[in-house]
Amino acid sequence: MKIVFLNIKARMIEIYDKNGMKNISLSGVKRIKEELKNDDVLYITNAVKTTGSEVVKMISGINDKSLNSAIENDENLYIRSTEKGVIRIEALKLSFNGPDDFKPLDDILSKFGKDILDKNRTLKKLRENGSIEILSEHDVDAVSNYLKQEKAIRQ
Repeated sequence: MKIVFLNIKARMIEIYDKNGMKNISLSGVKRIKEELKNDDVLYITNAVKTTGSEVVKMISGINDKSLNSAIENDENLYIRSTEKGVIRIEALKLSFNGPDDFKPLDDILSKFGKDILDKNRTLKKLRENGSIEILSEHDVDAVSNYLKQEKAIRQ
């Protein structure tokens, strides 16, 4: 059995099992799905036993709702890496310098075309495995604050 905590402010899911804890960005639905599979999961909010599939479905819904709301409200969208270190996409001469490097999505779309997220195989793969994610302006503030708190704790 795995224990799952959903951290909405940080847009992360914390998964605990016999091997320790893993943090996965909410945008990494594919990674979350692989990690939870069809395992029994104890999802901690008010201690409800559920399945990994149900948790993945709920997270997908949260992500969709957040992005759709941002699009409807004409909020700025940003793209960022969820991984520590640098991710380089040589074909586009584009790099992401860690989780706190937020790039305006409009800049990337205007530079490379509206369909670049689906057309470029590297970008598509990085999105599917949760290594990069698209966030609303509101989510950027929440993630930034969380990253600052984490950095302060480490120091």
